[in-house]
Amino acid sequence: MKKRVLVTVCIALIFGACGKKKSVLVGQWLMTLPPAKTAQIEQAYQDNVAEVNKLTNAPEFLIAKYGVSDLDSIKALEIKSFKADYDMAMQPAKSFVWEFTKDGYLLSSNLKQHKTDTVYQYSIEDNNLNLILVPNKKHFTDWGFSDSTSLYIVPTAKDSLLLTRTQGRIVDSFYYVRHKK
Repeated sequence: MKKRVLVTVCIALIFGACGKKKSVLVGQWLMTLPPAKTAQIEQAYQDNVAEVNKLTNAPEFLIAKYGVSDLDSIKALEIKSFKADYDMAMQPAKSFVWEFTKDGYLLSSNLKQHKTDTVYQYSIEDNNLNLILVPNKKHFTDWGFSDSTSLYIVPTAKDSLLLTRTQGRIVDSFYYVRHKK
């Protein structure tokens, strides 16, 4: 997916470190998981458990992962791992909000920008996460998620962005990034 995407509306959000000193904003949770997303997370968990239960012998990578060769033990450990991911995914209270000033400057001052063909990526130094601005995306499902240490900012409205984070195989958190009024 090596398309070049024009960055238009969101370009102002890129320059957070210009001019005045900005203070780092402490995040807060703005929303709960919508029912459709809760159902999607539940389905992903059930699908993963079903796949594990289908195993008739222990794959080498799971033997190496858990250090045991007994199939029943491996199944139990793998399902326990999926359950931990599921429990984390169902805890949106851990999510944060990053706010922008009305003129489009990010309040947090600890971002470093890296441009790629399709996205603008930011590194947040204090918690070692990445923010990736995906231009011209209407909904997070337009973009593939795989990296558990990545956050993706997706424009949803004139003054609001949707930020999602992945954890393992499922998207675990939703954030809003919005202009500070």
